[in-house]
Amino acid sequence: MTDRIISDVLRRLINDLSPEQCRGLETALYCVLDQYDISPKDTRVAIVEESWHEDLKRFIDRKRIAGKSEKTLERYRYILRRVLGYINKPISRITEGDLNDFLEKYKRFRQVSNSTLEGFRLCISSFFTWQHERGYIPRNPARGVDPIKCPKKLKKAYSDEDMEKLRRQCTQLRDMALIEFMYSTGVRISELCSLNRDNVRITNREIVIYGKGAKEREVYLTPISSMYLSAYLYQRDDDNPALFVSHKRPYKRLSPGGVRAMLSRIGRSAGVEKVHPHRFRTTLATNLIRKGMPVEEVKVLLGHEKIDTTLLYALVDKSKVKADLGRLLSA
Repeated sequence: MTDRIISDVLRRLINDLSPEQCRGLETALYCVLDQYDISPKDTRVAIVEESWHEDLKRFIDRKRIAGKSEKTLERYRYILRRVLGYINKPISRITEGDLNDFLEKYKRFRQVSNSTLEGFRLCISSFFTWQHERGYIPRNPARGVDPIKCPKKLKKAYSDEDMEKLRRQCTQLRDMALIEFMYSTGVRISELCSLNRDNVRITNREIVIYGKGAKEREVYLTPISSMYLSAYLYQRDDDNPALFVSHKRPYKRLSPGGVRAMLSRIGRSAGVEKVHPHRFRTTLATNLIRKGMPVEEVKVLLGHEKIDTTLLYALVDKSKVKADLGRLLSA
């Protein structure tokens, strides 16, 4: 194969090079190409497997019936299309080797983090486990794909000083109401932006939340949060049912992007780093656990399915550990 390539190159250049130049080029090509294994390109038309499209649709439909959000379903669809399209086999013939090969190559070529790759693995496992349990495939190839270790980073809560700095930078009543609301309730950004005024029972300081998987739960306002929210709603003169809206007409419902931009702006003015919605949720969980609320109750308040998820939000205060150790050992 090497000889044929060199001959083809020299034949194309024979009228442009002198005999000496041809010999020099020939020597150089032999030296370079000798380091490579060369084979002719396979020009056969690849057969594209399409049967998995129906399997994926069936899986997505069942997950929708089970109450998964459209955002979760889109994530399933995004990942599984890439996996199944890359492997290009009927799902009944896919092996654990195929799945491990995909994850290894995706990690190498896309340079994704282990946490992202673990998310792919969990989605793959959900898909093949569901297919196997319902008898669509004889064995579950995802069982042979090991979990991917991810560093568990402690989620940093806002300090009391951070919270006070943010409050002092709120020049609009809406912004103060929104910050106190997020800290009081610990709602997710998607939950916050979907709330309507009629979801809030100001008198009882209760809010009905429709969280992940269309699950309903109640969260609660502190007296301070209730005061600011009441004042904000009272001064509004629009008819938008949304709980939080833009400052200017036509007073549109606040979007997650709008909330993030607002918080980022306030954070920069306050000199507080990494101000984003989820940190209010982290701060609430951390402070409640620090002050003695049982983790099981925090789990219900945040709407978690597993208690392990709640524990990840609990940033352990080393000073509290030190104080508790001294108190217990001196008792």
